[in-house]
Amino acid sequence: MIGRNVPQDEDDEDAYIRAVCAAVDVDDAYGASGGIGEAVASVTLGKFSATMGGNGSASLYQADMRLAIARELAGSSLLYQGVAS
Repeated sequence: MIGRNVPQDEDDEDAYIRAVCAAVDVDDAYGASGGIGEAVASVTLGKFSATMGGNGSASLYQADMRLAIARELAGSSLLYQGVAS
């Protein structure tokens, strides 16, 4: 999410550390799974059936991870904006 950006000052370093911590918190909330199992489209156990994801879109894990990291990098010079210099 930072592309080739590197921390320019202490505020950027703090934002980077907060982003890493936010990523760890998200992964912990998902059972430290790294998002494994998020691509499962459906599961059936007896009469119980659950369907999730599987339509090619980003998993909830990925969306939560991107949001948490972007929130911490916002306002710093680190958040990659899609333009390479």
